[in-house]
Amino acid sequence: MYATQSDYDAHLNVECRDHYFSDWSKSLDKKNEAWKIYDHARTNSLGMHVVGRLARSTQKNGKTLPGVSTTGNPSIDDSMRANLGTLTEIDGELGTILNSVDKWSLLGNDSWLLGGINACFEIHFASPLSWENLWAAEYNAMTVTGREVIGILSLGYEISRPTALEAIALPKDPARAKAANLIDYMKAVQSYTAEASLLKLWETIPANARRY
Repeated sequence: MYATQSDYDAHLNVECRDHYFSDWSKSLDKKNEAWKIYDHARTNSLGMHVVGRLARSTQKNGKTLPGVSTTGNPSIDDSMRANLGTLTEIDGELGTILNSVDKWSLLGNDSWLLGGINACFEIHFASPLSWENLWAAEYNAMTVTGREVIGILSLGYEISRPTALEAIALPKDPARAKAANLIDYMKAVQSYTAEASLLKLWETIPANARRY
């Protein structure tokens, strides 16, 4: 767990900078925002994170309508954000869902998840852990959800589905979870960039947690 931004920056600036930003000189705002997200995520008093795909917006009469979660396509939508609260880089916000849509960055997303893992929070999945939600065939690359699953399974957690409700992740190795850092997360992701390797990791998730 990072106690200060100096500790966080020490890893980010030396080990991880090229992983997150192609032009480091233009990344200062994103880096500072990501630290604030991390700091808020690890002290979130709600004690839970919610991860998943975002509900897709639709077009009607020339207008863009917010996406809505459905039984057939569970996802994070505005209703879920209102019910469970959101967290961004703004001080004082308490919530379970990362919502920095306008200022979203991969570093911010990783920092948010890492904060929850360091705090050993429960992690709930708002969308199915299907292969299609972890790997985008059209881009031949992992999705953000796939990246989150890599972090969860590599940094001291295990995934299960103890009830008919959503899959959840809980600390299997709390010491590992508390000690995890950005470098650990980055190296874990780099180990699963190939489709075949990520597929093998996905297949380690219990079958009942991989289907809805």
